[in-house]
Amino acid sequence: MYMNLAILMYKWQYMPLEWRFQNYIDLFNEVCICLCSVHLLLFTDWVQDMDVRYAYGWSMIVIMCLNFFVNIIIVLWFGGKQVYQLLRKMYYKLLIQWNKFLKWLKIQNPT
Repeated sequence: MYMNLAILMYKWQYMPLEWRFQNYIDLFNEVCICLCSVHLLLFTDWVQDMDVRYAYGWSMIVIMCLNFFVNIIIVLWFGGKQVYQLLRKMYYKLLIQWNKFLKWLKIQNPT
């Protein structure tokens, strides 16, 4: 747990990744890991009441699902953006080829 906090403080202070958005995603993931680490302590005999442990369990599940969905949205966003750019590039290449073909047809069959 202390190692998670040390890594979180390092990443917050120095922002080691190339883009600011990558650093924020990484910080979000580290915060989620730290919160889940704290929750793991709450599942021990330190907390006697089983209902409280049950509630902590659900809060841990919410944190993990939030982390999962945020990361999935980011992956789908950037993946979709790259697929869109690839399809657009292929469309323009096909359009150029089609125009060349039409010019070739016009030269072959002048009417």
